[in-house]
Amino acid sequence: YIGYNLRRPIFQDVRVRTALGMAINVDEIIKYVLYGQGEHATGPYARQLDYNDPDVHPLPYDPEGAARLLAEAGWKKNAEGFLEKDGRPLAFTIITNAGNEERSAVMVIAQNAWRRLGVKVDALSLEWAVFINQRVDKGDFDAVVLGWAMDLSADLYQIFHSSQTGDFQLNFVGYKNPKADALIVRIRQEYDHERQVALARELHRLIFHDQPYTFLYVRRVLSLMDAKIVRMTRRPDGTPEYLPFTPNKLGSIGFHLNEWIKTPRPVLPPYRPALSPS
Repeated sequence: YIGYNLRRPIFQDVRVRTALGMAINVDEIIKYVLYGQGEHATGPYARQLDYNDPDVHPLPYDPEGAARLLAEAGWKKNAEGFLEKDGRPLAFTIITNAGNEERSAVMVIAQNAWRRLGVKVDALSLEWAVFINQRVDKGDFDAVVLGWAMDLSADLYQIFHSSQTGDFQLNFVGYKNPKADALIVRIRQEYDHERQVALARELHRLIFHDQPYTFLYVRRVLSLMDAKIVRMTRRPDGTPEYLPFTPNKLGSIGFHLNEWIKTPRPVLPPYRPALSPS
């Protein structure tokens, strides 16, 4: 994702944030940076989860539409071809951590796309400790390329609640929306799954509308496991029972580590997951 520091005046207009997202060709990123091993993201929930609203579709790649949104927000091109409003240029710096080729490539693609719109954009790669401890954690940035490891929870309190915007907290973009706060708290207090899903999908729609982040993509990950590695538990009579690895909804098999053993030879048929349509 690309996160926008909402404390900065230029990012406080949702039309600007939406336009910046519409200017980026995510299909190009997936094809050339991920070699096709990715899919569009629309928010903080993985699409495999019930909490993800399947009716929320990715922002279209539409540079002309992005230009119209910026014009609607009052940004006009000057004689040099750069956007300005009330004599102030639409200019900012995007940062990411040095040594991460994927994020660096995304940063350059975004920078070039925005420059074509008439935005003055500088790109900066920083050593990890400086990037996180001095810039991201302290809210000292304009825009940032980063990523999340998604989990199975509906709880987005730490990342999106307005109480979590201080230094070294996870809502480092400074997102504040009373409607989102109320939904986040209700999701935490709701134990009926269907009602929780309805609340989470409403929150998903709200966050997508507000665009505090440009949600770019989710990587596809291929995991290989030695067929001789299985989970071993004990039956009530004490005899061993061998169980296959069954990935969770996110495809992870990194759990029940205390039950893993390696047998001299395969004891179970190979696991062949059903392929979901891309």
